[in-house]
Formats: sequence, structure tokens, C-alpha cells
Amino acid sequence: MNARRERMKLILLGALIIIAVIQTGMLWLGGMSSHNFLKQTIKYEPIMPTNIWFVETSNSNTGVPGALAYRLDDTTGNEKREYERLIGELSKLMDRQNEEGNMQKIDGVDWVKLLSMPSVIYEYEFPIDLASITGESQNKWIKEKIDHVIIYSKNKFEKEATLFLVNSEEDFMYELSVVGTFDDIEKIYKVLTADDLKRHIMAYQPSATIDKVRLAGNSFLPTSSKETLLNYEVLTSYNPIDLSREEGYEKLESMINGLFISPLVKERVHQGENVIYTEDMKTLVVYRPEGVIEYLNLAPRQLQTGTSMLKGYNVALEFIERVQVMPKSIADNLYLADVKQKGLDFTYSFNMMYEGYRLQLSEEMQASLGMDALVQVVVRGKDVIEAHFSTLEVVPKEVELKALSTHYLEPIDKMYTLFEKQGIEDFMIDHLELVYLLEGIGEDIDMTWGAVYDHKWYYPLIMRQIPGF
Repeated sequence: MNARRERMKLILLGALIIIAVIQTGMLWLGGMSSHNFLKQTIKYEPIMPTNIWFVETSNSNTGVPGALAYRLDDTTGNEKREYERLIGELSKLMDRQNEEGNMQKIDGVDWVKLLSMPSVIYEYEFPIDLASITGESQNKWIKEKIDHVIIYSKNKFEKEATLFLVNSEEDFMYELSVVGTFDDIEKIYKVLTADDLKRHIMAYQPSATIDKVRLAGNSFLPTSSKETLLNYEVLTSYNPIDLSREEGYEKLESMINGLFISPLVKERVHQGENVIYTEDMKTLVVYRPEGVIEYLNLAPRQLQTGTSMLKGYNVALEFIERVQVMPKSIADNLYLADVKQKGLDFTYSFNMMYEGYRLQLSEEMQASLGMDALVQVVVRGKDVIEAHFSTLEVVPKEVELKALSTHYLEPIDKMYTLFEKQGIEDFMIDHLELVYLLEGIGEDIDMTWGAVYDHKWYYPLIMRQIPGF
């Protein structure tokens, strides 16, 4: 009898343990049916695209002559939230790809075909791996990096769609046809291409649909004219830190306190015009009067392993948000402008957008700041080992708007004339867009045309910004 009772106790105890494990798993994973205990895909914050475009065509058979695009940032003001919904649809397409395995690689990017149907286009600043786009650490179904994700559908996403993963720099793409429902894409597309909304926002023409224009690939060009002017705010910049007054030190220390483990024990010394703060040989912070805060982690973890672009990006984002060096108005509008890897270190460079237009630093400003972006964060493993922040604040100068007075053909013609003088006849501009150009602290920040040629930015309508000509 006692032996039977002991066995019953053991069986009951085992059952309770199993039930506890199952309930714990359901709490962690939100249910057992769609998860695997031993093989979990970790979700991270994905790298946001520089722009999301919705392309509308006047004729679904030919499409190209009437193709116009609308930028998500111009329409809802909630591009991050809408992006999360759209990326959810993309993840569903990827799941189907894993099941069906019918992805086709194509040499050459046919922009005419890609712009011939109603579509959603995610445009990234540079080619990145698929895991960085989806935020899924285990996403390895293609190895190549891509810079455009395009989903198009001749019936406006009601029953079927085609997914394209494009690398415009290396000139190839993957194509996948999918049949199913695309509820979020369909809803957002219908809202953003509705006639009552389009009357109040800027339309953009894909350059790939324009004959005899010296632009490689595709750039979305505003259709601004005398009839439909593009109006914008003139900006200016200033450094809020004035060390000639005691309030300047208070402002500086309020900005850098988040960089220290124990800010109350930090020590301050002067070295020339620079101000140096240290904390028990753990942290070094230098302020330079040009408007730069430099951070150095003196005690990183000794055992370091490599990381991925996606994981390091999330470390950098968390660091920027936690230390709160920059004003929220700038921090909330940062985009990833560049990533460089050297050994175990990833350097993430961030610049800002204003009302959907990027803020570019002129070469003179880059030289003055000693950095080519407003924020640079160096990540090794799980640690930020170095960071650089511009202290500049960028604000609207006037309430009144200024009208853009130049057409996109003017910078193209100017570039052609300049290159012709140098004996360069057969050339194609890689990219063209409107940007804000920061040339000096306190100066007007106007909108101008920026052109990319051979991975270098030129501003053809501002002569002083064209070195070598």
C-alpha cells in the first residue's frame, strides 16, 4: 500500500511538472501550436527603409507612361506604424516562400517591369541582408544583400501579388509569385492612392519612365512645376552649448549624464578648448567646441564575440535612446545612413530627416565636425565602445514657406555640363533627389538637388559644393 502511494505521488508530481512546463511555454511563446521550444527565431527592430513608395499606374497593361508614386511620409505621418504592418505582410510572403521554394533569381533589374503595376516599394539606403529588413535573426533564405523590396499586383493586391528583392548596385533581383490575401497592403494602398488625398500631396515620377534622362536605375522625382509648386520650410542650426556662461556647463552636463554609470562621481578637466569628463577609468567623454560630444567606453567586456549588422544596429538604437544625448526632435528622425565593419567592430552612421527630406552635411561641415554624420556609434559584440554626437539643433527659421524654383532637369543638365568639361562623356547619375544641405552653423539650410555619382554626393546647383570643377 505504501509503495503504491509513493508511486502515485511520483506520477502526480511528474504530471504537475509537465503541466508547469507547458503553461510556462505558453506564457513565454503565446501558445504552443506555432512555436518550437528548441528552435526560436529572435525578433529585433528591423532597419527602416529610407522611403516607402506607393506606385499607381493609369493603365495596368502598359502602366509605365502614367506611373506616379506617393511617399508614405507625405501622407499619414505614421510611417513607422504602417511600416510594421507592411513588414508583417512581407514576413507572410517569406513564410510561403520557405514552404514552396519557388524563388527565381534574375540577372538585370527591369525597372520598366517593376513600375508597370500598382506596387509598394521599400527603398533602403544601401544593400542590407534580409534579416536586417525583417528583423528576424534566423532569416537566411537568400544570402545576397538587397536595397529594394517591391511588392506589385495587377489587381491592387486583392488576390495575388509578386515579390521582388532587388540589388540595384549589383544589378540582380529575385522574383516570387504568391497567391493569397494581402489585407494590410491592400488597405494602405487604397487609402494612400485615394483621389481626395492625392490632391493635397506631392506626386513623384519614376525616372525609369522618363526618356533620355541620364539617371541609372530609378529615382523618384517630384512633379513640381509652376502649376504645382513644392513648398518647404527653410531651416537653420545652432549649438545650444555656450561655455562662456555657467549655464553652458549645466546644459552640457545634462546632455552627457546618460553616458555615465554614476554621473555624480564624474570629474571634469580642461584641455585647451576641449572639456574632458572621466568616471573611475570606466568612461571618457570629450566635448569639442565645434559642437561634438565624443564617448569612449574604457572598460568593455573582455570576452567579445562577433555580432551581425542587425544585432549591432539594435545595440546602437538602444544606446542612443538610453543616453538621450540628442534632442528628441532629432533623435526621433534619425535614419541609418551607412554601416562599416572592421574586424569585430560595426560603425553605424545616422543622419536626420526633416519632413521626409534628408539633411546632408556639406564637406566643410564634415571637416569641421570631424565626422560625416550627425551620430556615429561603434558596436563590438553587445557593447558600444565608442560614439560621436553632434550637439547641433536644427529648427525651422521662418513660419512662411519657400517655393522650390528648380526642375529636376536643371541639376541633370548642370552635371552633364560639368562632366563634359572634364572630358567625361558617357556617364549616368546614380541617384537624384531633393535634400536639405547644412553648410555652416547659423546659416540658412535650404533645399537643393543632390546627385550621387560613383558613391559621392554632388550639389550641382551650388557651385562651391562641387570640388574639382
